Amino acid sequence: METLKALLDITGTSEKNDLIRKRLKPSSPALTADGLEFEMCIILLNLGYSKTENVDLTSIETATDFLVDSDHLPSVISESKWLHTHNIKYPDIRVSGKTIRANVLDKNIEGICSFGIADCAQLGWSHNGKYVTKLQPLVTEFSWKNQVTCLAMLIANRELTWIGTLIKLGLDHDRIKELTDELVESTQAFLPDIIRNTIQLRFKYGDDYVSITPVVSHAVLSQIQKLSRKKSLRTRTIHHPRMTNAGCLITALSGYVSVLNYYPHIFRNRGIHDYFNQLEEDDFFNAEHLRPNSFIKALRDIVFEPFHPTLRNKRIARVQAIKAVRLSLYLWLRRAEHYKQHGGVSVSELSNELLKEFIENESDTLLSKLSHKLHEQLGQNKETQVYAYHPKLLLLLKKQIRFLIEPKNGQSDTPEMNTSDYAFMHIKELTVEGMETMSNQYLWGMPSVIALAGLSHEFELNLHKLGFSEIVMEGMALFIHSYTVTSNTSLPEYSRIDRVEGKWIPARPALIAQPKSRMTFDLVFKVKKSSIDAPFPSIEQLEETFPQRYNGGNIPSDKNPVRNIMIKNNLAELLSSTHFHHRSGCWLYPCKFKSQNLIGLAEALNADNTLKPVHIGYAYLESPKLRKGSIAKTHCYAESVLGVARCMNHIDVQIKRGAEFYRNAFWTHKTTELSILMSKY
Repeated sequence: METLKALLDITGTSEKNDLIRKRLKPSSPALTADGLEFEMCIILLNLGYSKTENVDLTSIETATDFLVDSDHLPSVISESKWLHTHNIKYPDIRVSGKTIRANVLDKNIEGICSFGIADCAQLGWSHNGKYVTKLQPLVTEFSWKNQVTCLAMLIANRELTWIGTLIKLGLDHDRIKELTDELVESTQAFLPDIIRNTIQLRFKYGDDYVSITPVVSHAVLSQIQKLSRKKSLRTRTIHHPRMTNAGCLITALSGYVSVLNYYPHIFRNRGIHDYFNQLEEDDFFNAEHLRPNSFIKALRDIVFEPFHPTLRNKRIARVQAIKAVRLSLYLWLRRAEHYKQHGGVSVSELSNELLKEFIENESDTLLSKLSHKLHEQLGQNKETQVYAYHPKLLLLLKKQIRFLIEPKNGQSDTPEMNTSDYAFMHIKELTVEGMETMSNQYLWGMPSVIALAGLSHEFELNLHKLGFSEIVMEGMALFIHSYTVTSNTSLPEYSRIDRVEGKWIPARPALIAQPKSRMTFDLVFKVKKSSIDAPFPSIEQLEETFPQRYNGGNIPSDKNPVRNIMIKNNLAELLSSTHFHHRSGCWLYPCKFKSQNLIGLAEALNADNTLKPVHIGYAYLESPKLRKGSIAKTHCYAESVLGVARCMNHIDVQIKRGAEFYRNAFWTHKTTELSILMSKY
C-alpha cells in the first residue's frame, strides 16, 4: 500500500486526490502519519470539503480557510457531540436524538466484540446528514505512534503535536480551547436516558426480565471492511439507500457495507425415494467412496508409515488416518444401510446375496464377505489396487467394518445420560418462513443461535401456564436440513414523496432491503424434570404450546400439521430417532473459540471449513438499569457478539459414540450481569 510520503510525491492533483481518498477509506489499512503530522492534518481538514468543490487535499490555503471560516469549524464543534462508539442510527436512520459512547463491560468475554478490536479507530459520527462531510476531518482514521486513532481522539487527549499543528495553520487559542473542551466532553462515556423508536429484546434476568437494545459497534464494522478488502473472510455487500444519514463510516463506504457471508454446511442431495428408485443392486456397496484422495492418503499413511519427529506425532497421525478410513467405509456401507431401513422391499425379492445377508445381519460370515467385497473393489481401481489384501490392512479394515455394522450398546457410557431427572424432546422437520437472513448487522446467512434462547424460554413459559411449572429446558441441539434465502423482502409502506428529476416519486423509509430466509430444521431439547413421578405434558399439549416464531420468522402450523414430537427417556432412544437423517444437513455444535478479534476468527475459518461464525448473544455496554420506555423492569444497551459453531455432518455424528454427541451437541444460554450468551452445555 502507498505510504503518505509516496502519495504526497504524486504531481497530478486529480490523481493524488483520488489515491489519498482511496487510501483513507475505512476498508484500507490505516495510513501512518509519523513524521508527517503537519501534512496529514492538512489532508484531514481538506476532507471537510465536498468532493464536488475539487479542493486539492494537500493545499495549506484551503485547510487554513476551513479553520477560520465562519461556517465550517462552528459546525464541526456543534456537531461533535454526536460522536459515537456504537452507531444507533445504523441500519435504521429513523432513530434520532441519541448517541452512544461506551465500552463492553466484560473484558473476558468468550466471543468477538469491540473489546478485541485494536487496529481500527473506536469513534464514528452520525446525526444530521448535511454535516457528514464536515465531520470527516475528526473521524477519518490513521495510524500515529503505532496506534490507530483519529483527530478527534488526539485533540481530546490534548496531544501537543496536533494542537500545535492546528495553531500553525491559523487557529487562534480561543478556538483551540473551545474545540478541545468540546471534544473532551464529546468523547466521554454517554448513554441515552430514554428509550424511543429503538428495538428492544427481552431476556430472563434473575427472577425478572431485562430488555436489551442491540447497537452496532463502529470498530467491529470497520474491521470487517478491512478484512473484506484483504479477502481474509467471506463477505457480501449490502447497500444503504441514504448513506449520509447513517453516518461518516457508511458515507465513506459510499453506502456499500461488507458483512460476513456464511451459510450452514449443507449437502444438497436428492430425496430418499428418488435416491433408492434409481439404484441398481450392485451399487449398494458404493465404490465411489473408496476413491477420494483423503481415503487413499489414509491407507498410504497406515501402510508406509511416513516419518514423524516424535512417537506422539506418529500415534496422532495413525489415529487420524484410521478415522478417515472409518468415515469412507461408513459412506461405502451407507446406501445398503439406508436400503435396509427405508427400501421397503422384501428380502426374498432380492437377488444380491451379500445385500440379503447385510439386511438380515444374521450370518456368521457377513463380516468376512464384506471384507472380501471391499478388497475386491480396492483391486479394481489402479490407485488403490496396491492396498487390496495388503497384510497391514486386512485386520484393520475388518475391525472398522465390524465397528460400523455391529449394534452399538455402549451409548450410556456417561451416568448422567440415563438419569430419570432428564428427558430428551426431539421435534422433527420444523419449517420457519420469513426468517431474518442477517442474524445481526455483521453476519449474513447463519441462523441466530441466541434466538434459540428466546424460543426455548417461550416454550417453557407456555408449558408453565398449563401447569407444568417444574419443567426446565436446559439444553438445545439444532440440526439444519435445508436453508434457502428467498427473493421476498419485507418492505415498509411508503412514507414520503421525493422529487427526482422533476418528478414526484413515492419513497419508503431508508431501511436496508434484506431478503428473508426459509429453513427446515430439527430441535432436540434436554428437559429437566423435578422427579421421575412429575407429570409430563402429552404430545398434544407440546404441539399446542410450541412457539410459532423463530428469529423473526413464522413457523406456520399449516406447514407443520403434525410436528412429529417424540419424547425419549435416554440417549440411546434419542440417537435411534436421529439415526435416519438424510446425509443432507448438519448439526450445529457449539465451539469454544479462544480469540476475541476478527483476525483470529478469519484464521480459524480458513483453517477449518466446518467452522462457521454465528450470533451467540450480547455484551452489555452498561449494567441493567431503570430507563424510561423500557419494556422490562430494567434495560441496557448491548452489542452483538459473534461466536463459532461447528457444522457436523450427521455421518460424522453417527460414527462417533453417543457420549460425544451428548457432551458436544447441546447449547445453553447464560445470563450474567455482563452479558447474555449461548455456550456449550
